[in-house]
Amino acid sequence: EWRETKGRQAALVAIHALTGEILAMIGGRDYSTSQLNRATDARRHPGSVFKPFVYAAALSLAESGVKDAITPATLFLDHTRTFESNGETYAPSNFGDWFEGRQLTVRDALVESKNVIAVEILERIGVAQLQLLTDRAGLTGVPPYLSAALGAGEATPLQIAAAYTAFANEGKRVVPDGLRRVTTRVGATIYESTRETRE
Repeated sequence: EWRETKGRQAALVAIHALTGEILAMIGGRDYSTSQLNRATDARRHPGSVFKPFVYAAALSLAESGVKDAITPATLFLDHTRTFESNGETYAPSNFGDWFEGRQLTVRDALVESKNVIAVEILERIGVAQLQLLTDRAGLTGVPPYLSAALGAGEATPLQIAAAYTAFANEGKRVVPDGLRRVTTRVGATIYESTRETRE
C-alpha cells in the first residue's frame, strides 16, 4: 500500500538486448521531490545480480581450452567455508544460512544462487579473470576481493542492464541508446542512432 512505501525510491531500466534501445527508464518516484536519476546515477552494490558474470568468466576459460577449466557440470560442495584473501578471512553465507551439504553442479549452483560456491569459483579463476570480462561488459571498477563474487562493487541499474545484454545477444554487449532519431520540423533527419556492440 502507498502509505507503507512512502518515501522509498526505486529505479528501473529495460533495454532491448539486440538493439540497445532503452525501452523504459524510471529514475525515482517523483522528480519534483528528488531530481536524482537512480537509474543512471545511483551507484549501488548489485548483489546476486552480479553472480552470472563470475560464472561467465569461469566458463569462458573452458571455452578457450584451459586445462581443468570449470564447466556447467563441474561439482562444488555447498557447505560453510572460510576463505583467505589479501591476508584476511572471509566467511560468506548462503541466503538464510542454508547449505545443501552436498555437491552441486555449477549450473545448479547458479540457478540456486549459492553464495559460497560463487566465491569459490572466483577464488579458483582469480579476480583478474573476472575483471577482464566485466570491463568488456561495461562494469569497470570491480574490487580485487573475493566478495566481488557477491556484488560488493558498485554499478548503476543502467550499467547492469547494459551488461546483461551480452547474455541475451550471443556474447555481444549492446551500448544503450536513448534516442532513435532526431528530425527537424519538416521531417529531415539530423541524427539517427546506430547499433554499437562490443564482444
